Amino acid sequence: MKDRPLSFEGLPLKENEQLNYCPTTANQSIVSSNPYAAEVFQNFLNKLAKQKNKYQFIDKAVMWSLFQVNIRPDATSVHSGLQLIYKVNGKEFFWNFKDKNNNPSTSTYIYALKEILKKHQSRYSLYELAKVLDQYLPSMIPIGPSLSNFLSENTSEIKKYKNFTDIYFKAYQVLNPRESIPKLIFRKLVSSHPTKSEDDNYLKVDYMFKSKDDPSLECSFDINAYKHSIFIVSRESIGRYNNFGLSEDSQNTFLAVTHYKPKLKPYRSSYLFEGRPVSHHSALCHYKSNEKEIHLLSSYGRDPGQFIYQFFENGQESMQSVQDIDRISRKARVLKLYSPERYLVESHRAPETLLKDLHLLDHPVYHASTLGELTFWVKTRNDQSFVTDSRSSTIPLCQN
Repeated sequence: MKDRPLSFEGLPLKENEQLNYCPTTANQSIVSSNPYAAEVFQNFLNKLAKQKNKYQFIDKAVMWSLFQVNIRPDATSVHSGLQLIYKVNGKEFFWNFKDKNNNPSTSTYIYALKEILKKHQSRYSLYELAKVLDQYLPSMIPIGPSLSNFLSENTSEIKKYKNFTDIYFKAYQVLNPRESIPKLIFRKLVSSHPTKSEDDNYLKVDYMFKSKDDPSLECSFDINAYKHSIFIVSRESIGRYNNFGLSEDSQNTFLAVTHYKPKLKPYRSSYLFEGRPVSHHSALCHYKSNEKEIHLLSSYGRDPGQFIYQFFENGQESMQSVQDIDRISRKARVLKLYSPERYLVESHRAPETLLKDLHLLDHPVYHASTLGELTFWVKTRNDQSFVTDSRSSTIPLCQN
């Protein structure tokens, strides 16, 4: 039997104790896989608000981005590419910054942050914002579950290097979540990785593909191909990834992701990891109608676009609130792969009707405990919030 659209109606939901979105009373919110570092950054922003110098939203978003090198060195590096969708004073922007040749020595991430500041005519250079981080962040930074798990999975290799054992080990054990590592010297990090705006080693892409079925939807990939069962499956693993975001209000919001393939060797005699960027990227979409606005990031998997396509096929017209987005995102996901052709399905979330449909397609079907990770920023008539994936440990930090 030939491939045909699958029915996702009536898929059961997985209950999760954590709240994946902010209450309607929240103004500012922060998204991070490290909730403890998010609290540190929130305190940092509170300190900034009391200072004489004033910082615009984009300055804060860039400082939050630079801080990622410290809190997620397994997934964010000065060499990482950066994908982001954001809004400043109500105007939307999309960027995909990457190195043309996946060169592990180019400082793509530093270049990207400088270009963002330049685009929005910030009063401050990246070096000046790095000095602000140096001044107001605490000397020790707590790690989160993602970095702790990475250290646990690679203990035997990491403990070969004194640079790592001095920082990532305590009493002969790798650090647990909430235990701390030293703050980076951010001004040194920036100054030791010079970039030039006219450097032709970097690509800066801002093109979005329009959906032919819905002019309200545009994406970083050609979502129209999925309508015809043409899937954009990469042969390469996506490597380590890091989602993060910052929102000040409905007019100023920032959602981004980095990817990195770390080597288990110290970078420049530091506790950062050597590694290289990856050519395979996440998928980003922007949806805007009179009823709602959605920024959507699919950050993980060999074809992140499949999960976005399924999300919109689930009937976005019925999504009228932040809670609706969370509810739909919890439904079972399916991933089609090639060589050989096969399907992965979150069978514990799926009804019998979907599983029967999959088995009728004459391809092997395999169980997967979780597939992908979706992160949203949503604005409806009544509320606005980040919505994180119930499959991940990431939750928004909300402040009234």
